[in-house]
Amino acid sequence: MNIIVADIGGTNSRLAWIERSSAGEAVIRHQQSYVNALFPDFETLLAAFVAEFGKTSEISLLCLALPAPVKGKSVTLTNIDWTLRQKHLSEQFSIGEVIFINDFQAAALGTTVVDESKLITLNQFPVEPLGPRAVIGAGTGLGVAYMHWLQTSFRAFATEGGHVDFAPRDDIQEELYDYLEKKYDRVSYERILSGPGLVDLYNFCKESNGREVTAGWVNRQAVEGSNLAAVTAMRLYATIFGAFVGNIVLMFRPTGGVYLVGGVTVKTAYWLQSEFFLDAFLDKGRMSSLAVQTPLYLVNDENTGLKGVIEFALNQGLQENR
Repeated sequence: MNIIVADIGGTNSRLAWIERSSAGEAVIRHQQSYVNALFPDFETLLAAFVAEFGKTSEISLLCLALPAPVKGKSVTLTNIDWTLRQKHLSEQFSIGEVIFINDFQAAALGTTVVDESKLITLNQFPVEPLGPRAVIGAGTGLGVAYMHWLQTSFRAFATEGGHVDFAPRDDIQEELYDYLEKKYDRVSYERILSGPGLVDLYNFCKESNGREVTAGWVNRQAVEGSNLAAVTAMRLYATIFGAFVGNIVLMFRPTGGVYLVGGVTVKTAYWLQSEFFLDAFLDKGRMSSLAVQTPLYLVNDENTGLKGVIEFALNQGLQENR
C-alpha cells in the first residue's frame, strides 16, 4: 500500500511518501518540504512531489492535514488562497481514498510520538499519563487542539481557539488592542501570536519607516538586543502567549500536559523560556494553582504535524473513514 501524507501550513507544506507492507510495516520512502507561495494550488505542489519521487505506483490513500476548519469534502484554507476537493484530488491523481483532517488535530497526534529529547520543559509537574492534553502552536496562524484517552489510544479534537477575542491585561495591551482594531476590526489572539502578528507587534512598538520586516527579523533583532522596539515586541509576545496558554489550562484542565508546537513557536523558544512567558502563564488569580500544577512543554520539532498526520493515516484514517 502506498500512502502520501501532507502537513499543509500557511507558509510551508511537508509531505511524505509511505510504503506499508501487508504485514503492517510502514517505511517513509521520500520526504520533502515546499514553500506554498511557489505553487498556484496544492495540486501543482502534489504533482511536483510525485514527480520528484519518480514513483508511478498506485496511491491507496492521501491524508492531508489542513489549516482550516475541516467539514465536508471541500475545504478552503484560512491563511492561503487554496481550496482542496477530495473528489478532484482522487480523480486527478488516481488515488483510492482522500482524507482531510485539521492541522492541529495532526499536531496533537504528533506529540504522542515525538522523541522526548525534543521536549523543552517550561513548567515542571508530574504528568498524568492518560490525562487530557492541550496542544497550542504559533505559525502563520495560531492553532489549538485537545486530546482525550479513549479506550486504547489518544484521540485528538481540533478547535479554532486561536481566533477567540484578545483580552488586554494592562495599559500597553489596551493600546495594542486599539492599534490592531483599527487595522482588523476584530482582534483575536491569532492577530498577535503568529508570524504576521509579530510583524504587527514590532510596528506597534516602533514605526518601521517603510522597512518591510519579517517575524524572523524581529526575533533575531530582539535576541541580539540590537533593536529596542524588537525587544519590546518579543516581550509583549511572550507575555500575551503565556496568558493565553494559561487560559487554555483553565478551559481544558490538561493534566496530561500542555504542548507548544509550530514553526514560530520553535523559532521563538528563547522568549518562551523567559520570565515574561512563565509569569503570565502562572498569573491566574484564584486559579493560579491549576497553572502551577500543569506540565508544560515546548516541542522543539517542526515536523510534529507531519508525524501526527502519519500517525493518523496509519492507525486511524482508513478504519474511521470506512
